[in-house]
Amino acid sequence: MNCKKFFGIFVKSLKDIVRNPKLILPGIFLWILLFFLSMIGRIIAPSLQSNAANISWVILFSILNLAIGGFVFAGLIGMAKKGDKGSLKDFVKNSKQFWFGNFLILILFVVLYNVINLLLYAYTKIILALPFEISVKMFQAIAFLIGFCWIAGIFLFFMFSNFYLVIENLKIKKAIGKSFSLVKKEYVSTLLTGIIFFILFYVINLIPESSASIIKIVFVMPFLGVVLTRFVLENK
Repeated sequence: MNCKKFFGIFVKSLKDIVRNPKLILPGIFLWILLFFLSMIGRIIAPSLQSNAANISWVILFSILNLAIGGFVFAGLIGMAKKGDKGSLKDFVKNSKQFWFGNFLILILFVVLYNVINLLLYAYTKIILALPFEISVKMFQAIAFLIGFCWIAGIFLFFMFSNFYLVIENLKIKKAIGKSFSLVKKEYVSTLLTGIIFFILFYVINLIPESSASIIKIVFVMPFLGVVLTRFVLENK
């Protein structure tokens, strides 16, 4: 993909949102749902007196978060597929049809995320067991390299699974296969897209947490969804 086409995806995605502000609504819905779920957690937390109760609530809370995310993101992709013509009707239709498949893919993402956490934990244990010390900067550099290699070498290939699931109405296995094929074809562009959004989230995290959370969920998440949807459509 040449530079003009690559950056054109970002420009067209921004234009879609400006022309059709409804594309922001899934982000608003997600923020509201997560806010109420968080409030429920605060109400329930004091009554959880045992470790088993706390673990059960954490598991349930995580599942509900992923289910809500799967529902909202499926609807967003369905809207983004139609660009500036996407409507709430498209949101509801695609959310109902694809939420469960999207939910399962999000669980896969969580598993992949936790694998890198385990790798970094194992790396830390190995470093601590060494008969000599390494500098903090060296430790951080190697940890970053491990994380980057995992993301760039494994995680990145699953990046478009949700999108193929909804856009082409595929089964999960086929959606993942199509995602792998697209990333192989457009690896540099996919990696660059990931880096751009990583930097964007990093910069937003520098502002107060409450404001950062709203900006990320309400504005950046829909923009990310529209960009990746366009990425898939531009490569059909």
